[in-house]
Amino acid sequence: MRFRSFLITMTVLIGLSGSTAGAEEYPARPIRLIVPFAAGGGTDLVARVIAPKLSDRLGKPVIVDNRGGAGAVLGTAMAAKSVPDGYTLLIVDTAHTIQPSLQKLEYDPIKSFSLIAKIANGHSVFAVPANLRVNSVKEFIALAKQKPGQLLFTNGGSGSQGHMGTELFKMMADVDIKIVQFKGGGPAIIDLIGGHSHASLIGL
Repeated sequence: MRFRSFLITMTVLIGLSGSTAGAEEYPARPIRLIVPFAAGGGTDLVARVIAPKLSDRLGKPVIVDNRGGAGAVLGTAMAAKSVPDGYTLLIVDTAHTIQPSLQKLEYDPIKSFSLIAKIANGHSVFAVPANLRVNSVKEFIALAKQKPGQLLFTNGGSGSQGHMGTELFKMMADVDIKIVQFKGGGPAIIDLIGGHSHASLIGL
């Protein structure tokens, strides 16, 4: 069942510009690509698609480093504190723009980074486990109204695209559902497939 939500925009960021060590030609060593979510989610999949292409283009390994937690804040803060020499890249999505309104950050989401490129847009799929026995969003809403506060809706973390989409869905459908936060879309999907939760907005 497709639930058309706002577009996911993923952007690659790099630490504020600074000269590389000495006069060496860039890149002279492997590059770390930080993904501030757990493995298996939409942002992570994009990173793993582009990393080999970057490696081929630059002639040096580009290593994906998953640092999930706090709705992408932990990995993003790690990137912000890294040496600004071009050897640490960060890939972010909707959570990067949402987090400043949800919590106090150790970094400035704009000034702490230099934008490189927008690399992907996406949609969401409204998914439920087969054993829930609903075949449409309408049926899910009806079930949620029958069981207020009992259905669990997973997402990839506070401020993530899935979280914002779920909050919007709650308001539009006027249903009482519990939102469960994970360190990324991958763990949220695993929980859903295992039948431990009842629905999720999965990024594509």
